[in-house]
Amino acid sequence: MIAKVREWLETQGYSLEMKAASAFRAVGFEVRQSSYYTDTETNKPREIDVQAMYRSPLGLVDVRFFIECKSGSKPWVLFSSVDTLKDYNRLSAFGAMSKHARELFSTPGGIHHLLEKYPWFRKDDVIAAYSMRQAFGKEVDSAYVAAMSATNACHHHVTEDKSRYPRLNFAFPVIAVDTSLILCFLDENGAVQLREVKEGDFLFSGHALGTCIHIVTLRSLPVFAQRAKTVAEMLTIDLRNEEKKMFDAMKPRSG
Repeated sequence: MIAKVREWLETQGYSLEMKAASAFRAVGFEVRQSSYYTDTETNKPREIDVQAMYRSPLGLVDVRFFIECKSGSKPWVLFSSVDTLKDYNRLSAFGAMSKHARELFSTPGGIHHLLEKYPWFRKDDVIAAYSMRQAFGKEVDSAYVAAMSATNACHHHVTEDKSRYPRLNFAFPVIAVDTSLILCFLDENGAVQLREVKEGDFLFSGHALGTCIHIVTLRSLPVFAQRAKTVAEMLTIDLRNEEKKMFDAMKPRSG
């Protein structure tokens, strides 16, 4: 019976969810599994497999990674082009941001220069994918469903803050897979090339956020989680002064 249950768990993807949660928890994230958010389009509760959170001591900077886990036997294919990131909005592609955070980084005289040191913002040496598909898949577009789930969860985090005070919320969508990830592209001679990779960036245009989704294989999850922690720490440090101003403005004035 144990063997049958184990086999069932593997086919349902629960093992991948547990391993993804463990990878983020190991580097210091607060992790929730099978958490729910309200879909802004349908106003119905939706489940996200893993939510990894990193918040500043004052709590006004809130960085989260929403991870949709896709398990199975079929490989995933990322269709990429050197033109995918041409004329793209770097701020949107970096990640989802709350209104106040976006204003800080985008308005004249803001702190947009700070993001220039973030590799995820610069996209150095990244040939991003413009589409993602599961090979040998059926009619249901599993990649699109996974992308929408992770992106909708991010959108909820940066837009549904009920606090009366502004927040510096950030959200990064992630899809974790436990099978092969294949990069498909044209070489300089126009021939189709296929190469197995550990990770990839998918510039998802199916959602208004227009952000990049990080596609991560099981074997690269620990390394990716550590990089995610570095980005979260950098954001809390770079926004420390602004957060202090916001915190002081929240204090009741005497007299």
